[in-house]
Amino acid sequence: MRKQMSDQIKVVENGWRAMRVEFMAYVGIAAALGSIWWGAQLLETYGMNPGDGGVLRPFEERLMVAAITAGCGIAFAVGLLVYQSLFVVGISRAGDAFYVHSKVACFNMIKRLNLNDVSGSSYVHKSAEFYTFEQRATPRQQYLTMRIKGWWLPYIIDPQARHIDRAQLFKIIPKAVSSWNSDPAAIDWKSFR
Repeated sequence: MRKQMSDQIKVVENGWRAMRVEFMAYVGIAAALGSIWWGAQLLETYGMNPGDGGVLRPFEERLMVAAITAGCGIAFAVGLLVYQSLFVVGISRAGDAFYVHSKVACFNMIKRLNLNDVSGSSYVHKSAEFYTFEQRATPRQQYLTMRIKGWWLPYIIDPQARHIDRAQLFKIIPKAVSSWNSDPAAIDWKSFR
């Protein structure tokens, strides 16, 4: 296994942005725990505050309010964890196989795929103009997607990753990389470092 890992070519290695996504997943987990605690408190005391009428509400009403409160936090956390699991931390390649590295909370996930498992890819570049009091701002959002056969959601590859070997990535997702290479508005983030 050690020899097999050393024969791999590093295609994508994400750094800071992957840590930000991981941090947001932890924020989502904390929000879910907080909303569960708040829902439990509402289940016991909803209606007893003077602003709520000062009388304990019926159990069904308390249960509904508690479930909605806890459910919102849980849905937020699940959404962030799904996003984190699809955000590519790294890709390495060995022959026709490649390994996609992602995370779910603090757990590393490594998925071994073959080149024929990729069913599609795309390059997305969006920009929106808005005005602040001082100046005009144009945030740009760009990312690559990699669809896997049989999956609903694609992997998300950040073109601002610490290391990207475009030639090797082209062998995995040629359509997205060629669109990315031909986009004159694509930002070369390496020049800002």
